[in-house]
Amino acid sequence: MPGRHLSNNESRLLHLWDNPPANLARPQLRKIEIGGGTGLRGIDGLVVPFRYPITAICGNNGVGKSTILGLAALAHHSPKGWHVHLGNTSSHHFGGDRTYYTFSNFFVSGHGEPAANGVSVTWRYFQKGAEHSLTFKKKRSGWGRYVQRPEREVDFLPLGRILPAHESTGIRTTFMKAPRRISSIRNAPLDGDSCKLLSFIMGRKYSEAEVQQSWRYTFQRCHAGVQYTAFNMGAGESCMIALLHLVQRMPSGGLLVIEEIEAGLHSQAQVRLATTLVSISLRKQIQIICSTHSGIFLDSLPRQARLVMKRSVQGHEVVESPSTRFAMYEMTGQVQPELIIYCEDKTAVILVEEALPQNLRLRVTIQDVGSDATVIRQGVSHLRSGFVMKSLCVLDGDCSAGQIDAWNSEERGDRNNLSVDYIILPGDHMPPERWALSQLSHNAYRNAFAGVFACSIPEADAHIQALGVDLNHHDMGFTLHQRTGLDPTDCIRRTMRAFALPHPQLEALRVKVSSLLG
Repeated sequence: MPGRHLSNNESRLLHLWDNPPANLARPQLRKIEIGGGTGLRGIDGLVVPFRYPITAICGNNGVGKSTILGLAALAHHSPKGWHVHLGNTSSHHFGGDRTYYTFSNFFVSGHGEPAANGVSVTWRYFQKGAEHSLTFKKKRSGWGRYVQRPEREVDFLPLGRILPAHESTGIRTTFMKAPRRISSIRNAPLDGDSCKLLSFIMGRKYSEAEVQQSWRYTFQRCHAGVQYTAFNMGAGESCMIALLHLVQRMPSGGLLVIEEIEAGLHSQAQVRLATTLVSISLRKQIQIICSTHSGIFLDSLPRQARLVMKRSVQGHEVVESPSTRFAMYEMTGQVQPELIIYCEDKTAVILVEEALPQNLRLRVTIQDVGSDATVIRQGVSHLRSGFVMKSLCVLDGDCSAGQIDAWNSEERGDRNNLSVDYIILPGDHMPPERWALSQLSHNAYRNAFAGVFACSIPEADAHIQALGVDLNHHDMGFTLHQRTGLDPTDCIRRTMRAFALPHPQLEALRVKVSSLLG
């Protein structure tokens, strides 16, 4: 599962982000902070961290995803000779030997809208073993001197890229057969490797593809059995050619910002795109920040690459490293049950589900949200949002009350009414998998284990012995899958079912849930 068992490339990418080389060509963008004045598009006091070279920001419409993308594109100044992507909708500022983005490219006030005077934006960077920052504050005269920004190659790919080419008068005029205009059009072909990536993502063979550029517009052409242009392409196809063109021209250490990255793509293409971006980011050491509404795309990235943006009566906030299930839960807007239980991971969710009798389980929803600290952070966020529904934080047995109280204090500040309700699973300082294994040493639970797996007692003993020598407790489901042929998640559920419901050490959890439900 992405975010728990990282692929080799995902692990290497995380290591590179956490341990950047001293000779890193360009500064990495690590954080964006917004505060002061009346806020920026209503956002004030928000901190958005970037914990991974790829960041996919999700959330409901209007929570500020586009605002953060715009600020990410504004974090750097173009170095000499770099010209930002123009596309068919974006504008840019010309600075002699370079073009670059300014606030006016992303933030425009219409008649009657309040000005953003007094708002400050802080970008925090990491380069050459040190952190540094830059703050712009909006004044009547403008935001600041753009040349103060650290230099880095940046491209922004807007949602306007999905506009069909035949619907644009400018594109039709520029790229339909017009010999007198041929000299003004530059061709930028995708190289062999990029064509292979295009073929992999889209699931069909492309022998060639290119982006044609005029002074104002871009236009895609390809050959996939037959030659055709953007006038006869699907939106996803033209978007992928445009994206791979930007990736191909992006030098090492650059930043690519993409709005609604999954736009126009079918499910398989979204999965393959996520895999491709990890490979590209690792190979070229580029940073990618994008927005998405797709659970399929999110699920294809490690948890470190995910952010959920939320808005409540208290303001905007960010949930780091959410599970896909939690991210989609935030975006569905479905009616909520009486109690929501936040757990660390899927194993803890299964243990809680199996520990609750049906009359309680039907009245709760259980979400895995990430690390132990993230569980408390989400619990405080739940209280801050003013939801009527109650919440309970359930921490793994290897967590202490002192740690929880410290996290809670840090998150709530001086607002004592934001103290979360929590309970620690039994475990004697062990994670759920290790504790479950220790319980199978009791004959009653071992016999029940044999029953749920429909095997003999000696076979059950062999399975338990195999689990006991695993070096990584997260491999419980996989080890049982190899030995039984059952689905890994089903194996974990059967194991928990062997003892969870009657177990006396889980009675405190049942009493707590029952009390909260009234």
